[in-house]
Amino acid sequence: MITRIYNDNVHDHREKFRGDWVEIKAGGFIEMQRDDAVLFKGNFFPPKYEANGLQDPKSFKKLRLVNMESNVPEPPKAEQFICTACGFQAKNKIGLMSHIRHNHADQMIDEEARDKLTKEF
Repeated sequence: MITRIYNDNVHDHREKFRGDWVEIKAGGFIEMQRDDAVLFKGNFFPPKYEANGLQDPKSFKKLRLVNMESNVPEPPKAEQFICTACGFQAKNKIGLMSHIRHNHADQMIDEEARDKLTKEF
């Protein structure tokens, strides 16, 4: 699978990979096989430091991988109804609101919202 490696830095990125110099212009990309791209991104790139002891921004490795052959759209994410107070997971909004009304209405600070919740569901 072909993968693009994007350089999200404002500086060009240049490093040696498998015996060859690889350069990615700032904001640009190169293409590699997926396995090589993963190795390249994870390859240790020694940081360079400025005189003041901070890392030189030119040595930041800000790479991002994007698969190119995957034309299959991601399935839509199902809406989740999870109670933030206790982690209870309901099947739908009505179930969640019922759970909150019966178990957590007394914890609500906003009196108007609490009254609305207890009357609606």
